[in-house]
Amino acid sequence: MTIEPGELQSQGELMRTASRPTMPARPRAAAIGVLAARVLFVPLLVVPVLAAAPAASAAGNSPERLTLIGHQADGSGQQVRAAGVLSARGHARVAAATPRRAVTRLVFARGSMRLVTYPKRRSASAPDPSSCRFTEVVHGDYAVRGGGQRYRHATGSGVYITRIVGHLKQQHGGGCGSQLARFWQRTRTWGSLRW
Repeated sequence: MTIEPGELQSQGELMRTASRPTMPARPRAAAIGVLAARVLFVPLLVVPVLAAAPAASAAGNSPERLTLIGHQADGSGQQVRAAGVLSARGHARVAAATPRRAVTRLVFARGSMRLVTYPKRRSASAPDPSSCRFTEVVHGDYAVRGGGQRYRHATGSGVYITRIVGHLKQQHGGGCGSQLARFWQRTRTWGSLRW
């Protein structure tokens, strides 16, 4: 994936610290472009279900934790695990996004849910000059807003944290290039769920 420079700066939401070393424009823009691709996401592509364990319908709001893990900056191919009133495993794929929110479809064996995330604050690092490694942490709120099949009336809310670690390809002459070599991201939620 080629990183488009300057993609995240236009959002005005990236937090930097004064202690961070000054980096060449191209590697910094490359890393920021990767982060923007993940935070803003891409159109919907429903992917097949892995597996899901049966769970009883929730009569009221009950504790629920969701964990999403992926290795693609565009948000595709994520695995999701639900633990709480719903205990299930499946796949997740971003359905839509704006600068202020993203909608991710969680697909389980007995139905799907729409997870809407609202980023509140972010912190990110420039790529390290020796390893070309960069990171980002996003904190925010989320809401579950309906879905399909068994979970068509699902509701819930809480908070989430997304952690991102990526590496840019190193150039032959030294320094960091503009293409992504490796990418890892994990989102964890803490909140409630009913359906």
